[in-house]
Amino acid sequence: MPATAGNRTTLITTGPTKRGQPSTSDTMRKLSRGQILATPVPLPPLEEQERIVRRVAELSALCEELESQLEAARALRVDIAASVVTHAVSGPAAARRPR
Repeated sequence: MPATAGNRTTLITTGPTKRGQPSTSDTMRKLSRGQILATPVPLPPLEEQERIVRRVAELSALCEELESQLEAARALRVDIAASVVTHAVSGPAAARRPR
């Protein structure tokens, strides 16, 4: 489910505070929660937000696929290195023996 402006605003304004302390920073003592909530925050239209969420999901899936390919490549590299060492130490016949 795509995040909506209301969900993000709720998360931001009701999120956990630091060690149970008031959420106003020492440098912003004169800026009240009400002032922050009254400040307009520009957001793209809902359709654009949903497009962004879909694109992020696509890119996340691509990253997972690439990570899987990298892991397979690493495993292959280890196998090749072991084969090269075996070949160098014992000769080509030892590298072809079943494990």
